[in-house]
Amino acid sequence: MQLGPGASVLKKYFFFSFAVISFFALLNLQKGFSYQAVICAVFRDEERYLKEWIDYHEELGFEHFYLYNDYSKYEFIHVLAPYIEKGTVTLLHRSEVFPGDQGWFSIFQVNSYNHFLKHFGQETEWCAYIDIDEFIVPHTHTSIIDFLQEFDEEPIGSIYAFWQCFGTSYIPSVPEGRILENLTLKAPENDPLHKIGKSIVKTKHQVGANSCHFAFLNPGYHQVTAPISHIQINHYFCRDQDFFYNIRCQLRKNLAVFNNNTLNSDVEDRFNVIHDISIHRVIKK
Repeated sequence: MQLGPGASVLKKYFFFSFAVISFFALLNLQKGFSYQAVICAVFRDEERYLKEWIDYHEELGFEHFYLYNDYSKYEFIHVLAPYIEKGTVTLLHRSEVFPGDQGWFSIFQVNSYNHFLKHFGQETEWCAYIDIDEFIVPHTHTSIIDFLQEFDEEPIGSIYAFWQCFGTSYIPSVPEGRILENLTLKAPENDPLHKIGKSIVKTKHQVGANSCHFAFLNPGYHQVTAPISHIQINHYFCRDQDFFYNIRCQLRKNLAVFNNNTLNSDVEDRFNVIHDISIHRVIKK
């Protein structure tokens, strides 16, 4: 049977796609890594948000997720099971990794990053240490791999990307999986929280972590700060009004954005000023 011209084009397309995928897989193997970019994160009772967060970052180009469960009270395994089965997620539990540990969340978070580095750091070239309410948004590329290649030179050991802190957009309740589509209002550009960020680290140059924001690097290697025009981290600190008033505000004594003289509504207003839909460029690609 003779194939038509359309089948010939399709055959060439599949051959080209296979060649590209094989090239990057071979490149990873030559470097000694299973992955080019992964995420390490800690979560607690965030089952409603996990799928959207994983799907977004997987679409962006992150290849694997190392997730540390911090005594979640609500069922989440049904959300992660498909990703675990296809090998996209490695799930670890605080009760197993650090038996008997009941300390502060922030301490467990740093301990988890150091546990990841010791046991899995050799598997990847780059690791982003972020939270489930944080979404990485590169502006110069729609692929995180392409973005990171701009920094693939010595002696760069880490990239620091700044937060952009988003509010509730005055929405009472956002449907599950629709955070990015609906929450489009953020704090003004000069908000002090926008001077804070998170790190994407070359694990082979990382010694450890002592905070959730920075990494210790081997001598001779340094961190570069990426301008906001190149990349930002959308921090959905408030999520919707239901989350903000019923969960976030109940923890106000532990959060710097609150003080004894600040009304909860004033804090909400602080993060609902500027319209920003730059992340839609990624989710609609």
